[in-house]
Amino acid sequence: MKINKYIIGVVIVISALLYRMLPNLPNFSPVAATFLFAGVVFSQRKGSFWLVLGLLYLSDFALNNTILRGFYPEATGLIWFSKYMIFTMLSYVLIFAVGRTLKKIKVIPIVVLSVLSSTIFFLLTNAGAWIFDPLNLYPDSLSGLIASYLAGLPFYQTSLVADLVFSAVLFGSYVAINRIVPKPLNA
Repeated sequence: MKINKYIIGVVIVISALLYRMLPNLPNFSPVAATFLFAGVVFSQRKGSFWLVLGLLYLSDFALNNTILRGFYPEATGLIWFSKYMIFTMLSYVLIFAVGRTLKKIKVIPIVVLSVLSSTIFFLLTNAGAWIFDPLNLYPDSLSGLIASYLAGLPFYQTSLVADLVFSAVLFGSYVAINRIVPKPLNA
């Protein structure tokens, strides 16, 4: 059976986002690696970003209304969107764009871009936590922003490890499957 590379990539993206539904370590998520992967693998496909973002939104919707519901005590009914998601989504847009800069899957550039992805996510989401601080943990000053970044360092470390691990799994799987599966004539 011959399978298109795009289909292989989509299956890997769906699998990574489904992984989020399983019990796992806090902040040990495949999402940033998934957007990096999608940016690289789908760089020639128009609309691929919207596909990945739509799949992420569906997984966020499911998580926010089940497992993570406790993070939204003020919400009533279904949680369709949260202001905190703005910075998260913006980081994924940038990570996808960073992935599009890579034309070939190579180990060192993937490692560098994985670290960059973790850093983008860390900087943007902690800035968002400072801006939308509902508990007033951080003052509205540069020292408050710095305090937000310092408080986020343990999460950054976990995210960095997760991004490196999941990038290895996603890109490694993609390369391995494409070596094993026969190519269609029009690939």
